[in-house]
Amino acid sequence: MLFSIQFSPRAQRDFSALDRPVQQRLRRHTDQLAENPFPVGVKKLHAEAPVYRIRVSDYRVSSLRR
Repeated sequence: MLFSIQFSPRAQRDFSALDRPVQQRLRRHTDQLAENPFPVGVKKLHAEAPVYRIRVSDYRVSSLRR
């Protein structure tokens, strides 16, 4: 089952400002989240909403599960 990946407007703006190689690395990981939303290394953040994150080198990719 494939899940949909949606960027918030701010996340899209921040993503667009990154260097192309960094964008490609992050894109690979976000594409993998569509196939498996809970990969090895995923951590639940302490919040009321179910928010999870993965680390990709110096960056954090957060997801809100709805």
